[in-house]
Amino acid sequence: MAVLGIVASLPLVATAIQWEVAARIYPAINDISTDTSDAPVFWDMPIATDYPGAKVAAQQRAAYPDLAPLKLALPPSEAFESALAAAKYSGWDIVANVPEEGRIEATAKTRLYGFTDEVAVRIKPADGGSLVDVRSRSRVGRMDRGANAKRIRAYLAALEKRVAQ
Repeated sequence: MAVLGIVASLPLVATAIQWEVAARIYPAINDISTDTSDAPVFWDMPIATDYPGAKVAAQQRAAYPDLAPLKLALPPSEAFESALAAAKYSGWDIVANVPEEGRIEATAKTRLYGFTDEVAVRIKPADGGSLVDVRSRSRVGRMDRGANAKRIRAYLAALEKRVAQ
């Protein structure tokens, strides 16, 4: 019985250890953007806010130096359609879909606890193509343990793959 109890508790212990390690590795921020100087704004979410500012931007750049806008060799209208399809493919619930502004807002649920996070995608013209910026923030808590950066990376990879096909 004791061995069965230990084995049954292993997933819980492993999850707690994973959360503790993540808390020590990732900065205590919960709002991530590919453009920290002019981040997409949440207009259609319960609380419309700007990106938190220079301090968070510095922490983000140190922790996630690879996050950057995605350049696409597509006109903005085509990039928007691909971006919207990638958002739907990612399982996000689309809250706003405004092609004339190049703006998509959505919510995404975290796997483990089902928290609702918010995502904004902005597509704008750039150098004969398009530039895609993504912002992801957690509604709950002051620390995301890397979840928002992971979401942005996965979305941009899915979008790149979709455009390449």
